[in-house]
Amino acid sequence: MNFNSFSRAQFTLDSETVSQYFGARLQDQPHPDTPAVAAIFSADDVLRYDQQSLADARASVDAVVGLQTKAKQVAEVRDISLFNGETSVWGRVYHPCPGTILPIIVYFHGGGWTIGSVQAADRPCRRIAVSTQAVVVSVEYRLAPEHPFPLPYEDCLSATQSIAAHASSIGGDVNRLFVMGDSAGANLAAAVAHTLADSSEINIAGQILIYPCLLPSGRGDFDSYVQNAAGPILSAKEMSWFWDMYLSKPEDGDDSRASPYLAKNFSAMPPSKIVVAEMDILRDEGLAYAERLREAGVPVDVTLFHGAPHGFYWLDGMLSQATELDAVIADWVKQV
Repeated sequence: MNFNSFSRAQFTLDSETVSQYFGARLQDQPHPDTPAVAAIFSADDVLRYDQQSLADARASVDAVVGLQTKAKQVAEVRDISLFNGETSVWGRVYHPCPGTILPIIVYFHGGGWTIGSVQAADRPCRRIAVSTQAVVVSVEYRLAPEHPFPLPYEDCLSATQSIAAHASSIGGDVNRLFVMGDSAGANLAAAVAHTLADSSEINIAGQILIYPCLLPSGRGDFDSYVQNAAGPILSAKEMSWFWDMYLSKPEDGDDSRASPYLAKNFSAMPPSKIVVAEMDILRDEGLAYAERLREAGVPVDVTLFHGAPHGFYWLDGMLSQATELDAVIADWVKQV
Protein backbone atom coordinates (compact mmCIF):
# COMPACT_ATOMS: atom_id res chain seq x y z
CA MET A 1 0.00 0.00 0.00
CA ASN A 2 1.33 3.40 -0.95
CA PHE A 3 0.85 6.06 1.73
CA ASN A 4 2.82 8.77 -0.09
CA SER A 5 -0.08 10.21 -2.07
CA PHE A 6 -2.20 12.75 -0.23
CA SER A 7 -5.45 11.87 -2.00
CA ARG A 8 -8.28 10.82 0.28
CA ALA A 9 -8.41 7.33 -1.18
CA GLN A 10 -4.80 6.64 -0.26
CA PHE A 11 -5.53 7.24 3.41
CA THR A 12 -7.61 4.07 3.67
CA LEU A 13 -6.32 1.58 6.24
CA ASP A 14 -8.70 -1.30 6.77
CA SER A 15 -8.60 -4.19 9.22
CA GLU A 16 -6.98 -6.55 6.73
CA THR A 17 -4.18 -4.06 6.18
CA VAL A 18 -3.69 -3.78 9.94
CA SER A 19 -3.22 -7.55 10.04
CA GLN A 20 -0.85 -7.54 7.05
CA TYR A 21 1.44 -4.80 8.32
CA PHE A 22 1.33 -5.26 12.08
CA GLY A 23 0.82 -8.98 12.55
CA ALA A 24 -2.19 -8.75 14.85
CA ARG A 25 -5.85 -9.02 13.96
CA LEU A 26 -8.28 -6.66 15.59
CA GLN A 27 -10.38 -8.38 18.24
CA ASP A 28 -13.28 -5.90 18.08
CA GLN A 29 -14.18 -6.35 21.74
CA PRO A 30 -13.29 -4.23 24.74
CA HIS A 31 -10.67 -5.13 27.29
CA PRO A 32 -12.35 -6.39 30.50
CA ASP A 33 -11.53 -3.09 32.25
CA THR A 34 -12.99 -0.87 29.54
CA PRO A 35 -16.80 -1.14 30.07
CA ALA A 36 -16.68 0.28 33.59
CA VAL A 37 -14.73 3.39 32.65
CA ALA A 38 -16.73 3.81 29.43
CA ALA A 39 -19.90 3.82 31.52
CA ILE A 40 -18.56 6.74 33.56
CA PHE A 41 -17.91 8.82 30.46
CA SER A 42 -21.25 7.91 28.84
CA ALA A 43 -23.45 8.50 31.91
CA ASP A 44 -26.53 10.68 31.36
CA ASP A 45 -25.13 13.50 33.49
CA VAL A 46 -21.75 13.56 31.71
CA LEU A 47 -21.63 15.80 28.66
CA ARG A 48 -19.25 15.28 25.77
CA TYR A 49 -16.55 17.93 25.47
CA ASP A 50 -18.21 19.37 22.37
CA GLN A 51 -21.45 19.82 24.35
CA GLN A 52 -19.86 21.86 27.15
CA SER A 53 -18.63 25.39 27.52
CA LEU A 54 -14.87 25.73 27.22
CA ALA A 55 -14.56 26.44 30.95
CA ASP A 56 -16.60 23.36 31.86
CA ALA A 57 -14.62 21.19 29.43
CA ARG A 58 -11.38 22.28 31.06
CA ALA A 59 -12.76 21.61 34.51
CA SER A 60 -14.01 18.16 33.51
CA VAL A 61 -10.62 16.98 32.30
CA ASP A 62 -9.16 17.95 35.64
CA ALA A 63 -11.69 15.59 37.22
CA VAL A 64 -9.98 12.72 35.38
CA VAL A 65 -7.36 12.86 38.15
CA GLY A 66 -9.93 11.08 40.30
CA LEU A 67 -9.57 8.02 38.02
CA GLN A 68 -5.82 7.84 38.56
CA THR A 69 -3.86 5.97 41.21
CA LYS A 70 -2.07 7.74 44.03
CA ALA A 71 0.82 9.92 42.86
CA LYS A 72 4.14 8.10 42.77
CA GLN A 73 6.98 9.56 44.75
CA VAL A 74 9.69 11.09 42.56
CA ALA A 75 12.91 12.20 44.23
CA GLU A 76 12.91 15.70 42.73
CA VAL A 77 9.98 17.63 41.25
CA ARG A 78 10.33 21.32 40.39
CA ASP A 79 8.94 23.92 38.03
CA ILE A 80 11.26 25.79 35.66
CA SER A 81 11.04 28.52 33.04
CA LEU A 82 11.70 27.40 29.47
CA PHE A 83 12.99 30.30 27.40
CA ASN A 84 14.80 30.03 24.06
CA GLY A 85 15.48 33.73 23.56
CA GLU A 86 12.10 34.45 21.97
CA THR A 87 9.32 32.49 23.65
CA SER A 88 8.87 31.63 27.31
CA VAL A 89 6.67 28.93 28.80
CA TRP A 90 7.14 26.82 31.89
CA GLY A 91 7.58 23.17 32.59
CA ARG A 92 7.69 20.69 35.44
CA VAL A 93 10.82 18.57 35.88
CA TYR A 94 10.63 15.07 37.36
CA HIS A 95 14.07 13.66 38.22
CA PRO A 96 13.97 10.17 39.75
CA CYS A 97 17.65 10.16 40.81
CA PRO A 98 19.13 13.64 41.39
CA GLY A 99 22.87 13.80 40.89
CA THR A 100 22.70 11.22 38.07
CA ILE A 101 22.71 12.20 34.39
CA LEU A 102 19.71 10.47 32.82
CA PRO A 103 17.90 10.46 29.47
CA ILE A 104 15.39 13.29 28.96
CA ILE A 105 11.77 12.85 27.94
CA VAL A 106 10.10 16.10 26.86
CA TYR A 107 6.39 15.48 27.38
CA PHE A 108 3.40 17.28 25.84
CA HIS A 109 0.03 16.52 27.44
CA GLY A 110 -3.10 15.57 25.55
CA GLY A 111 -6.45 17.36 25.58
CA GLY A 112 -7.18 18.39 22.02
CA TRP A 113 -4.84 21.40 22.24
CA THR A 114 -7.72 22.96 24.17
CA ILE A 115 -7.90 21.35 27.61
CA GLY A 116 -5.48 19.61 29.94
CA SER A 117 -2.46 20.94 31.79
CA VAL A 118 0.81 20.01 33.44
CA GLN A 119 -1.12 19.55 36.68
CA ALA A 120 -3.70 17.22 35.11
CA ALA A 121 -0.87 15.09 33.71
CA ASP A 122 1.21 15.17 36.89
CA ARG A 123 0.58 11.59 37.98
CA PRO A 124 1.18 10.02 34.54
CA CYS A 125 4.46 11.97 34.31
CA ARG A 126 5.52 10.69 37.71
CA ARG A 127 4.81 7.15 36.56
CA ILE A 128 6.86 7.48 33.39
CA ALA A 129 9.80 9.12 35.20
CA VAL A 130 9.91 6.21 37.65
CA SER A 131 9.41 3.45 35.06
CA THR A 132 11.89 4.81 32.48
CA GLN A 133 14.40 6.25 34.97
CA ALA A 134 14.53 9.35 32.80
CA VAL A 135 14.18 13.04 33.52
CA VAL A 136 10.68 13.97 32.39
CA VAL A 137 9.95 17.60 31.56
CA SER A 138 6.22 18.30 31.15
CA VAL A 139 5.54 21.45 29.11
CA GLU A 140 2.73 23.91 29.86
CA TYR A 141 2.09 25.09 26.32
CA ARG A 142 -0.60 27.66 25.60
CA LEU A 143 -4.06 26.37 24.73
CA ALA A 144 -6.46 27.00 21.86
CA PRO A 145 -8.78 28.63 20.98
CA GLU A 146 -7.23 31.63 22.74
CA HIS A 147 -3.89 30.56 21.29
CA PRO A 148 -4.60 28.62 18.07
CA PHE A 149 -2.16 26.91 15.72
CA PRO A 150 0.73 27.48 15.33
CA LEU A 151 1.19 28.86 18.87
CA PRO A 152 0.97 25.57 20.85
CA TYR A 153 3.39 23.98 18.37
CA GLU A 154 5.75 26.96 18.64
CA ASP A 155 5.66 26.73 22.45
CA CYS A 156 6.57 23.04 22.31
CA LEU A 157 9.38 23.61 19.84
CA SER A 158 10.71 26.49 21.93
CA ALA A 159 10.53 24.43 25.12
CA THR A 160 12.41 21.54 23.51
CA GLN A 161 15.12 23.89 22.32
CA SER A 162 15.43 25.40 25.79
CA ILE A 163 15.56 22.00 27.48
CA ALA A 164 18.30 20.85 25.10
CA ALA A 165 20.30 24.03 25.70
CA HIS A 166 20.09 23.61 29.48
CA ALA A 167 20.11 19.83 29.75
CA SER A 168 22.93 19.72 32.28
CA SER A 169 21.07 22.02 34.67
CA ILE A 170 18.21 19.52 34.97
CA GLY A 171 20.48 16.49 35.18
CA GLY A 172 19.73 15.28 31.68
CA ASP A 173 21.74 13.87 28.79
CA VAL A 174 21.15 16.02 25.70
CA ASN A 175 22.28 13.11 23.50
CA ARG A 176 19.43 10.99 24.86
CA LEU A 177 16.56 13.43 24.43
CA PHE A 178 13.14 12.03 23.50
CA VAL A 179 9.88 13.80 22.67
CA MET A 180 6.66 12.22 23.86
CA GLY A 181 2.97 13.02 23.89
CA ASP A 182 -0.48 11.49 24.00
CA SER A 183 -3.30 12.36 21.57
CA ALA A 184 -2.95 16.09 20.75
CA GLY A 185 0.30 16.03 22.69
CA ALA A 186 1.53 13.29 20.35
CA ASN A 187 0.60 15.54 17.43
CA LEU A 188 2.81 18.25 18.94
CA ALA A 189 5.63 15.82 19.65
CA ALA A 190 5.58 14.54 16.06
CA ALA A 191 5.52 18.09 14.67
CA VAL A 192 8.51 19.07 16.83
CA ALA A 193 10.38 15.91 15.81
CA HIS A 194 9.78 16.62 12.12
CA THR A 195 11.01 20.20 12.48
CA LEU A 196 14.17 19.21 14.34
CA ALA A 197 14.84 16.26 12.02
CA ASP A 198 15.21 18.75 9.18
CA SER A 199 17.87 20.72 11.06
CA SER A 200 21.16 19.94 12.75
CA GLU A 201 20.17 21.93 15.83
CA ILE A 202 19.17 19.09 18.16
CA ASN A 203 19.55 15.35 17.75
CA ILE A 204 16.28 13.78 18.91
CA ALA A 205 16.94 10.24 20.13
CA GLY A 206 13.38 9.11 19.54
CA GLN A 207 9.71 10.04 19.51
CA ILE A 208 7.03 8.33 21.61
CA LEU A 209 3.52 8.86 20.27
CA ILE A 210 0.56 7.55 22.23
CA TYR A 211 -2.67 7.34 20.17
CA PRO A 212 -1.60 10.32 18.05
CA CYS A 213 -3.94 12.54 16.02
CA LEU A 214 -2.07 13.43 12.86
CA LEU A 215 -4.70 14.67 10.38
CA PRO A 216 -7.75 16.90 10.77
CA SER A 217 -11.02 15.02 11.12
CA GLY A 218 -12.42 14.01 7.76
CA ARG A 219 -9.10 14.21 5.93
CA GLY A 220 -8.52 10.46 6.05
CA ASP A 221 -10.76 7.55 5.14
CA PHE A 222 -10.06 5.42 8.21
CA ASP A 223 -12.16 2.45 9.31
CA SER A 224 -11.52 3.29 12.96
CA TYR A 225 -13.33 6.62 12.57
CA VAL A 226 -16.45 4.68 11.56
CA GLN A 227 -16.08 1.74 13.95
CA ASN A 228 -15.46 3.91 17.01
CA ALA A 229 -17.35 7.08 16.02
CA ALA A 230 -19.30 7.07 19.29
CA GLY A 231 -16.29 6.34 21.47
CA PRO A 232 -15.73 5.03 24.07
CA ILE A 233 -14.34 8.18 25.75
CA LEU A 234 -13.52 10.11 22.54
CA SER A 235 -16.11 10.47 19.78
CA ALA A 236 -15.65 11.60 16.20
CA LYS A 237 -17.74 14.72 16.93
CA GLU A 238 -15.47 15.63 19.84
CA MET A 239 -12.37 15.19 17.72
CA SER A 240 -13.83 17.51 15.08
CA TRP A 241 -14.58 20.05 17.82
CA PHE A 242 -11.00 19.91 19.05
CA TRP A 243 -9.64 20.46 15.54
CA ASP A 244 -12.03 23.39 15.06
CA MET A 245 -10.68 24.92 18.27
CA TYR A 246 -7.05 24.40 17.21
CA LEU A 247 -7.16 25.60 13.60
CA SER A 248 -8.08 29.23 12.89
CA LYS A 249 -9.11 28.21 9.38
CA PRO A 250 -9.42 24.83 7.63
CA GLU A 251 -6.45 25.57 5.34
CA ASP A 252 -4.16 25.47 8.39
CA GLY A 253 -4.68 21.71 8.32
CA ASP A 254 -2.57 21.59 5.14
CA ASP A 255 0.47 22.67 7.14
CA SER A 256 2.54 19.67 8.21
CA ARG A 257 3.24 21.36 11.55
CA ALA A 258 -0.47 20.91 12.27
CA SER A 259 -0.79 17.61 10.38
CA PRO A 260 2.48 15.67 10.76
CA TYR A 261 1.17 12.91 8.50
CA LEU A 262 1.50 15.37 5.61
CA ALA A 263 5.23 15.95 6.09
CA LYS A 264 7.10 15.48 2.81
CA ASN A 265 10.29 13.96 4.23
CA PHE A 266 10.29 11.15 6.77
CA SER A 267 13.78 9.78 6.13
CA ALA A 268 15.53 11.91 8.77
CA MET A 269 13.04 11.09 11.52
CA PRO A 270 14.33 9.47 14.72
CA PRO A 271 13.45 5.97 15.91
CA SER A 272 9.77 5.97 16.79
CA LYS A 273 7.49 4.24 19.25
CA ILE A 274 3.83 4.35 18.19
CA VAL A 275 1.09 3.21 20.58
CA VAL A 276 -2.50 2.80 19.38
CA ALA A 277 -5.70 1.73 21.13
CA GLU A 278 -8.00 -0.68 19.32
CA MET A 279 -11.28 1.01 20.37
CA ASP A 280 -10.05 4.48 19.37
CA ILE A 281 -11.10 6.58 16.38
CA LEU A 282 -7.40 7.55 15.99
CA ARG A 283 -6.14 3.97 15.75
CA ASP A 284 -5.73 3.73 11.99
CA GLU A 285 -4.08 7.10 11.40
CA GLY A 286 -1.45 6.14 13.99
CA LEU A 287 -0.84 2.90 12.11
CA ALA A 288 -0.74 4.70 8.76
CA TYR A 289 1.80 7.18 10.12
CA ALA A 290 3.91 4.28 11.38
CA GLU A 291 3.89 2.81 7.88
CA ARG A 292 5.03 6.11 6.38
CA LEU A 293 7.98 6.01 8.78
CA ARG A 294 8.75 2.41 7.86
CA GLU A 295 8.61 3.15 4.14
CA ALA A 296 11.21 5.88 4.72
CA GLY A 297 13.54 3.44 6.49
CA VAL A 298 12.94 4.80 10.00
CA PRO A 299 13.07 2.24 12.84
CA VAL A 300 9.53 2.14 14.19
CA ASP A 301 8.00 -0.05 16.87
CA VAL A 302 4.20 -0.29 17.10
CA THR A 303 2.15 -1.55 20.03
CA LEU A 304 -1.57 -2.14 19.54
CA PHE A 305 -3.46 -2.35 22.83
CA HIS A 306 -6.38 -4.70 22.19
CA GLY A 307 -9.73 -3.55 23.49
CA ALA A 308 -8.34 -0.28 24.87
CA PRO A 309 -10.15 3.06 24.54
CA HIS A 310 -8.66 6.43 23.73
CA GLY A 311 -7.16 8.12 26.79
CA PHE A 312 -6.37 4.94 28.70
CA TYR A 313 -2.84 6.13 29.56
CA TRP A 314 -4.23 8.69 32.04
CA LEU A 315 -6.72 6.26 33.63
CA ASP A 316 -4.47 3.86 35.51
CA GLY A 317 -6.83 3.79 38.49
CA MET A 318 -9.35 1.83 36.40
CA LEU A 319 -7.50 0.51 33.34
CA SER A 320 -4.66 -1.94 33.97
CA GLN A 321 -3.37 -1.43 30.43
CA ALA A 322 -2.04 1.99 31.51
CA THR A 323 0.50 0.28 33.75
CA GLU A 324 1.34 -2.14 30.96
CA LEU A 325 2.04 0.86 28.74
CA ASP A 326 4.49 2.25 31.32
CA ALA A 327 6.53 -0.94 30.99
CA VAL A 328 6.32 -0.92 27.18
CA ILE A 329 7.67 2.63 27.00
CA ALA A 330 10.40 1.97 29.57
CA ASP A 331 11.62 -1.09 27.69
CA TRP A 332 11.72 0.80 24.40
CA VAL A 333 13.59 3.82 25.81
CA LYS A 334 16.23 1.56 27.33
CA GLN A 335 16.76 -0.23 24.00
CA VAL A 336 17.05 2.82 21.73
